[in-house]
This record gives sequence, structure tokens and C-alpha cells, in this order.
Amino acid sequence: TPTSLYTAFEALMLRTPDGGKKAEEVLADLWKKEQEKKLTVADILEVVSETLQIPQKEIMGKNQKAHVSFARKIATYFIRTKIALTWKQIGDIFSRNHSTIISGVRDIENTSPPVIQEIEKSLEKTGKKKPA
Repeated sequence: TPTSLYTAFEALMLRTPDGGKKAEEVLADLWKKEQEKKLTVADILEVVSETLQIPQKEIMGKNQKAHVSFARKIATYFIRTKIALTWKQIGDIFSRNHSTIISGVRDIENTSPPVIQEIEKSLEKTGKKKPA
């Protein structure tokens, strides 16, 4: 993750006799690439909404219809796997208990719906478009 990469970079700089100049040169490209790939919750919601043709407002809302609930589970699955937020943080975003989020993500992991690959590809493209 970007945070752990940054922490490792700082530690390396403190331990090198040249004050980290060489480390900075070596890791600069890696750091830039990592920053370019950073996805946001908004990115994930946008891609899920567009792919499944369900408005983001409904995905974020209280609607319990199967197709909306499915979209919400897909969104929470990608937020968890791509951004690595905690269960509680994801629950807070969707105004739901963390146990509801865990259950939804596990449903997606166990069923592996075909739309996962389509959304995955769209998210990869979205991540590559991010400015450094």
C-alpha cells in the first residue's frame, strides 16, 4: 500500500549514509506508479453504478431490492479488496453495521459472479488514469 511504501522509504532514507539520495532515485518511479494507481471509493461506486446501471444514490441508500443489494455488495467487495478499508469504515460509508458488510463481501467471494471480471477491468483502467 502507499502508506507502507512511504514508511519503508522514510526508514531507508534514515539508514543510508548519503541521506537517502540513492534510495530516493531508485524508489521514485515505484512511488509515482503507486500513486497513479490509487483508487477511491468514488471511483468504485462510479464503475459499479455504470456497469450495473444502478444510480449511486440507490447503491448508497437503504433500498433492499435484490438488484440494488447486489450492487451494494459488489461495491463493498471492491472497496475492501482494492482500498483495504476496515469493515467498520466500509459500514460507516454505507450506513450499515460492519457485520452486514462482512456478510455481503463473503457472499460475493463465495459466488464469484461473472460481472466481477468486467468491473475489475474497468477499475484497472480507472486506476491507470489517476494523476500522480
